[in-house]
Amino acid sequence: MAVAGFSINMLTLFALVLVIGTVVDDSIVVVEAVQARFDAGYRSAYKASVDAMNGLTSALFTTTVVFMVIFIPVSFVSGTSGTFYKQFGLTMAVAVGISLLYALTLAPALCAMILKLKNDGKKSLSQQVRRVYDASFHALLGRYTQVAMLPIRKKWLAAAGVVAAMAMTAVLLRTLQERFKPVEFAESDDPLIVEEMKKIEVYRAAKE
Repeated sequence: MAVAGFSINMLTLFALVLVIGTVVDDSIVVVEAVQARFDAGYRSAYKASVDAMNGLTSALFTTTVVFMVIFIPVSFVSGTSGTFYKQFGLTMAVAVGISLLYALTLAPALCAMILKLKNDGKKSLSQQVRRVYDASFHALLGRYTQVAMLPIRKKWLAAAGVVAAMAMTAVLLRTLQERFKPVEFAESDDPLIVEEMKKIEVYRAAKE
């Protein structure tokens, strides 16, 4: 974002939150395809990864291009709306492009290195890591369940938390105000944007 001249604001953060699901999908598809080759009888992780990518490369590329074609054109919108849509659309498009690059390069390489066939005898490194992870996850899940059940058992605690969250939101809205708006919006030389900024300043002065 810094290279494109974008600041961290509500629009770029919102775009990153929305694109998370799409970003991780590419890598998940690669891992599942390699595992499907193992289930089909492949013995080599390298061959399974290569064969999986031969069938996935075109599909991953096509879906990513379609996604980018949807959001890139909004960056050409002019005026006030264009300033907002440009950051939102390009942030999502670039994030998906980076996801495609990872899915075509690092993801299959990691699958070839880490994924192994299940062996009833000697446990592989991935199986040992998975066993440690499962034990840690179940322990953390037990602690989380205890904490989550606390406001259910004590209704007053849940009500106090809601009131505190609402009060904190009101305080943050008054203190932060428009701090997370795009900096480029305030520094733009576009006459339409300058006019909008003047209206905002007049409204703010009248409100105060």
